[in-house]
Amino acid sequence: MKLAAGVLVLVLGGASFSAPEPPNKDERDQVTRYHAYHVLVVSQDAAKAVRARIVAASNGQKKRTLDAFQSTARELSGDTGSASRGGDLGRVLEGAFGERFERAVLALEPGTLSSPFETEFGWHVAYLAEKRVIPVSIVCGPAQPLETADVARITVELGTSWLGPAADRAGTVSFLRGEKSPRGDAFREVTLHTELPHAVLVPERDPPACYRSTRTRYVADCARERLAGIGIEYFDNRGAKGAVIDAVDVGATVGDADFDAVPARGGARQVYDAVCQSESDRW
Repeated sequence: MKLAAGVLVLVLGGASFSAPEPPNKDERDQVTRYHAYHVLVVSQDAAKAVRARIVAASNGQKKRTLDAFQSTARELSGDTGSASRGGDLGRVLEGAFGERFERAVLALEPGTLSSPFETEFGWHVAYLAEKRVIPVSIVCGPAQPLETADVARITVELGTSWLGPAADRAGTVSFLRGEKSPRGDAFREVTLHTELPHAVLVPERDPPACYRSTRTRYVADCARERLAGIGIEYFDNRGAKGAVIDAVDVGATVGDADFDAVPARGGARQVYDAVCQSESDRW
């Protein structure tokens, strides 16, 4: 073997579909839950007019602002998904929408109206109905940090066809498997199985959920030293078990242009060598 199990690098660099980079929020953290409304229009002038209309319709009475906002959103908002609900975006977790949108909305106090602000979708006026900081564990369930016993159990469950386990400084543990590919003798299918040290929040999912393990799939072109990403799955339990939180599969559409050259050094090179330069007959 060119690559010892204990040297396995966890993140593939240089491949077109990289392994997931965990966001900051995990089961040890807190997250803001909020309920917002918005009106989407095409220009700053239109957004100013929307805000002025809401203020005038509410007649300076804070309790009437939301009613005026909803009426205006139904008539003028370009967001067809929320306009029929009076601009209601529902109760969501921080991270559900874009950073620019949330930066403006979460700066508000509940019961207040924003000034016009711009995102990549256009110009917005927003109303914040409520916000509250909650533990991420409310979404993820009881904390289940990755323990040595978990790694030992998963190693046995995966069996001898996998290289690993190998851990990085953050405590993430990974395993690697290569298989022959239907693309031809020069290709190998590669799966990177990753166990996160703590459950990671996916706030943009509806409803929000957390994942503890992932499987990222690549195809290696051993003749031309190239890698391409073909899919990823996020699981709510360890050992790639439980519900699939999210999944992407682009294997059927990956063509020659989707491959990236494997660099001379780094994680991608070590993974490539493990499956393409191995002296083992398993792959």
